Amino acid sequence: NFALSAIMDVVWVVVHLTWEAIITNRLPVLDTVEQGFKSRYDRVQNQLYELRASYLKEVAAFRDEKRNRMLTPQLAMAVTCAEDVEREFYFFKPEAGLDEQTLAYLKEVIEENRKLWMTKG
Repeated sequence: NFALSAIMDVVWVVVHLTWEAIITNRLPVLDTVEQGFKSRYDRVQNQLYELRASYLKEVAAFRDEKRNRMLTPQLAMAVTCAEDVEREFYFFKPEAGLDEQTLAYLKEVIEENRKLWMTKG
């Protein structure tokens, strides 16, 4: 019983000191802390978008260079003809729920995969 009483006394003192610190503006309010984390999250997210896009560009350039060395003229014409065809078969578009940067990245990835499928058959 004594141990529980001592722990509760400490808890009440901590609560009281915390409350006084918040009232006198010596302790930051949660909104301020949350805004700091939000800005850090946004910075890291933008950095991820930039890194992901640059990595895809590098991989795509390397693959294009390799692909151009091994394409026959007929296969090169088939790849360019397929680029001009745009069809929609589905009503549900999951990409409609993506932000603009992720949507652009998704389109680049799909384009790169299409090139792989065309060359590998």
